[in-house]
Amino acid sequence: MTNSALLLSALLAVAPATGAPQSASAYQQPGERIEGDRDTEAAILAVVLAFYKPAGRQSRWIDNERLPSSASGVPADGLDAQSVDALVTRLGEGRFCPGAERHRCRSDVGGRLRVSAVYRTDDSHARVAVLFENAWPGAPRVASTQVFHLVREVKSRGWRIAGRAPASEQAP
Repeated sequence: MTNSALLLSALLAVAPATGAPQSASAYQQPGERIEGDRDTEAAILAVVLAFYKPAGRQSRWIDNERLPSSASGVPADGLDAQSVDALVTRLGEGRFCPGAERHRCRSDVGGRLRVSAVYRTDDSHARVAVLFENAWPGAPRVASTQVFHLVREVKSRGWRIAGRAPASEQAP
Protein backbone atom coordinates (compact mmCIF):
# COMPACT_ATOMS: atom_id res chain seq x y z
CA MET A 1 0.00 0.00 0.00
CA THR A 2 1.38 3.43 -0.90
CA ASN A 3 1.84 6.22 1.63
CA SER A 4 -1.06 8.10 0.03
CA ALA A 5 -3.33 5.09 0.38
CA LEU A 6 -2.31 4.63 4.02
CA LEU A 7 -3.00 8.29 4.75
CA LEU A 8 -6.40 8.10 3.06
CA SER A 9 -7.26 4.96 5.06
CA ALA A 10 -6.28 6.68 8.30
CA LEU A 11 -8.32 9.76 7.48
CA LEU A 12 -11.37 7.69 6.63
CA ALA A 13 -11.02 5.77 9.89
CA VAL A 14 -11.33 8.95 11.97
CA ALA A 15 -14.04 10.63 9.88
CA PRO A 16 -17.32 11.21 11.69
CA ALA A 17 -19.77 8.32 11.50
CA THR A 18 -22.39 10.51 9.83
CA GLY A 19 -20.09 11.10 6.86
CA ALA A 20 -20.78 14.83 7.13
CA PRO A 21 -17.84 17.20 7.26
CA GLN A 22 -16.97 18.41 10.74
CA SER A 23 -17.61 22.11 11.14
CA ALA A 24 -14.92 24.32 12.67
CA SER A 25 -17.45 27.09 13.19
CA ALA A 26 -17.98 28.32 16.73
CA TYR A 27 -21.63 28.92 15.82
CA GLN A 28 -24.63 26.62 15.65
CA GLN A 29 -24.97 25.08 12.19
CA PRO A 30 -28.05 24.01 10.21
CA GLY A 31 -29.21 20.59 11.37
CA GLU A 32 -27.74 20.99 14.86
CA ARG A 33 -29.82 21.24 18.00
CA ILE A 34 -28.75 22.64 21.33
CA GLU A 35 -28.46 19.96 24.02
CA GLY A 36 -31.27 20.46 26.53
CA ASP A 37 -30.47 17.75 29.05
CA ARG A 38 -28.35 19.22 31.86
CA ASP A 39 -26.68 15.92 32.78
CA THR A 40 -25.65 15.23 29.18
CA GLU A 41 -24.43 18.80 28.76
CA ALA A 42 -22.39 18.54 31.98
CA ALA A 43 -20.79 15.25 30.88
CA ILE A 44 -19.80 16.72 27.50
CA LEU A 45 -18.50 19.99 28.95
CA ALA A 46 -16.46 18.14 31.60
CA VAL A 47 -14.64 16.15 28.90
CA VAL A 48 -13.90 19.26 26.85
CA LEU A 49 -12.85 21.48 29.77
CA ALA A 50 -10.57 18.73 31.12
CA PHE A 51 -8.50 19.36 27.98
CA TYR A 52 -7.59 22.71 29.59
CA LYS A 53 -6.41 21.15 32.87
CA PRO A 54 -3.95 23.68 34.25
CA ALA A 55 -0.31 22.84 34.82
CA GLY A 56 1.66 23.63 37.96
CA ARG A 57 -0.02 26.23 40.17
CA GLN A 58 -2.17 27.69 37.41
CA SER A 59 -5.97 27.81 37.56
CA ARG A 60 -8.83 28.02 35.09
CA TRP A 61 -11.98 29.96 35.78
CA ILE A 62 -15.17 28.95 34.04
CA ASP A 63 -17.19 31.92 32.84
CA ASN A 64 -20.95 31.51 33.08
CA GLU A 65 -21.45 33.67 29.98
CA ARG A 66 -21.60 31.48 26.89
CA LEU A 67 -20.13 32.20 23.50
CA PRO A 68 -22.65 33.47 20.93
CA SER A 69 -24.53 30.80 18.99
CA SER A 70 -24.63 32.93 15.83
CA ALA A 71 -22.61 35.63 14.09
CA SER A 72 -25.08 38.21 15.43
CA GLY A 73 -23.08 38.08 18.65
CA VAL A 74 -26.07 37.44 20.90
CA PRO A 75 -24.90 34.93 23.51
CA ALA A 76 -26.91 31.82 24.22
CA ASP A 77 -28.38 31.42 27.69
CA GLY A 78 -25.55 31.34 30.21
CA LEU A 79 -24.50 28.51 32.45
CA ASP A 80 -26.24 28.81 35.80
CA ALA A 81 -24.20 28.90 39.01
CA GLN A 82 -25.24 25.36 39.91
CA SER A 83 -23.96 24.00 36.57
CA VAL A 84 -20.64 25.84 36.92
CA ASP A 85 -20.23 24.58 40.51
CA ALA A 86 -20.92 21.01 39.37
CA LEU A 87 -18.26 21.34 36.64
CA VAL A 88 -15.76 22.78 39.13
CA THR A 89 -16.38 19.88 41.51
CA ARG A 90 -16.02 17.35 38.69
CA LEU A 91 -12.85 18.94 37.28
CA GLY A 92 -11.13 19.75 40.56
CA GLU A 93 -11.79 22.62 42.96
CA GLY A 94 -8.85 25.02 43.00
CA ARG A 95 -7.59 24.00 39.59
CA PHE A 96 -10.95 25.18 38.26
CA CYS A 97 -13.28 27.75 39.80
CA PRO A 98 -16.35 29.76 38.82
CA GLY A 99 -15.44 32.94 36.96
CA ALA A 100 -17.62 34.94 39.34
CA GLU A 101 -15.72 33.51 42.32
CA ARG A 102 -12.08 33.59 41.30
CA HIS A 103 -11.05 33.70 44.97
CA ARG A 104 -11.85 29.96 45.00
CA CYS A 105 -9.00 29.34 42.53
CA ARG A 106 -5.60 28.40 43.86
CA SER A 107 -3.92 31.07 41.73
CA ASP A 108 -4.69 34.20 39.73
CA VAL A 109 -2.40 32.94 36.97
CA GLY A 110 -3.91 30.78 34.27
CA GLY A 111 -6.89 31.53 32.11
CA ARG A 112 -10.57 32.10 31.58
CA LEU A 113 -12.77 29.58 29.76
CA ARG A 114 -16.02 30.37 27.95
CA VAL A 115 -18.03 27.65 26.23
CA SER A 116 -20.66 27.62 23.55
CA ALA A 117 -23.85 25.68 23.89
CA VAL A 118 -23.45 21.96 23.21
CA TYR A 119 -24.51 21.37 19.61
CA ARG A 120 -25.84 17.93 18.65
CA THR A 121 -26.59 16.37 15.29
CA ASP A 122 -27.61 13.00 16.70
CA ASP A 123 -27.39 10.93 19.88
CA SER A 124 -23.73 10.02 19.43
CA HIS A 125 -22.11 13.24 18.16
CA ALA A 126 -21.60 16.62 19.82
CA ARG A 127 -19.70 19.81 19.10
CA VAL A 128 -18.57 22.56 21.50
CA ALA A 129 -16.54 25.73 21.02
CA VAL A 130 -14.26 26.88 23.85
CA LEU A 131 -12.58 30.25 24.17
CA PHE A 132 -9.42 30.27 26.28
CA GLU A 133 -8.06 33.65 27.33
CA ASN A 134 -4.74 33.70 29.15
CA ALA A 135 -4.33 35.56 32.44
CA TRP A 136 -0.70 36.16 33.23
CA PRO A 137 0.07 39.41 35.04
CA GLY A 138 2.03 41.73 32.76
CA ALA A 139 1.54 39.54 29.69
CA PRO A 140 -0.43 40.61 26.61
CA ARG A 141 -3.94 39.21 26.27
CA VAL A 142 -4.02 36.14 24.07
CA ALA A 143 -7.30 34.43 23.31
CA SER A 144 -8.10 31.52 21.04
CA THR A 145 -11.23 29.57 20.26
CA GLN A 146 -11.17 25.87 19.48
CA VAL A 147 -14.00 23.66 18.32
CA PHE A 148 -14.18 20.17 19.79
CA HIS A 149 -15.95 17.25 18.13
CA LEU A 150 -17.05 14.49 20.50
CA VAL A 151 -18.42 11.01 20.03
CA ARG A 152 -20.31 8.87 22.48
CA GLU A 153 -18.66 5.55 23.22
CA VAL A 154 -20.90 2.57 22.56
CA LYS A 155 -19.87 0.42 25.51
CA SER A 156 -19.32 2.99 28.27
CA ARG A 157 -21.87 5.52 26.98
CA GLY A 158 -19.27 8.15 27.96
CA TRP A 159 -17.98 10.92 25.71
CA ARG A 160 -14.53 11.34 24.16
CA ILE A 161 -12.92 14.00 22.02
CA ALA A 162 -12.73 12.75 18.44
CA GLY A 163 -11.09 15.88 17.06
CA ARG A 164 -10.50 19.57 17.55
CA ALA A 165 -9.57 22.52 15.38
CA PRO A 166 -9.18 26.28 15.65
CA ALA A 167 -12.52 27.98 15.14
CA SER A 168 -13.01 29.24 11.59
CA GLU A 169 -14.00 32.57 13.14
CA GLN A 170 -12.93 33.95 16.50
CA ALA A 171 -15.62 34.49 19.09
CA PRO A 172 -15.81 37.94 20.67
